[in-house]
Amino acid sequence: MEEKKKGKSHIGFKIFILILLGILLFFLKEENQKKFIQFIDRTTLMSLEPMIEDSIFIGEDIEQAFAYEEGIILWKENQISKLSLDGSKEWEREFVFEETGISVGETYIYIYEKPSGIIHFF
Repeated sequence: MEEKKKGKSHIGFKIFILILLGILLFFLKEENQKKFIQFIDRTTLMSLEPMIEDSIFIGEDIEQAFAYEEGIILWKENQISKLSLDGSKEWEREFVFEETGISVGETYIYIYEKPSGIIHFF
């Protein structure tokens, strides 16, 4: 009974060795190696290469830019602006604070004044 179990366990190992030998024999040919490398290059490069669909001019000296709600949020010298994807300005607001900063979350945009700790969100 134990001899049958040993024989069955060796069958799986033998199949594994045969498959491994088949793969090794397949890749011994330089032609097959080149085809495999070309296949890998085509599949990885196509999916990782960025495609530029469109571009717009957002101005100069922009400190930060964020993608937000199908638009672009621009931060420059205590001023926040929202542009639509076609480049037109949707709204703009200026803050008269000292040492301001901006953070964009999932639902709100946070403008904060560092010395006082005041946070505005909209």
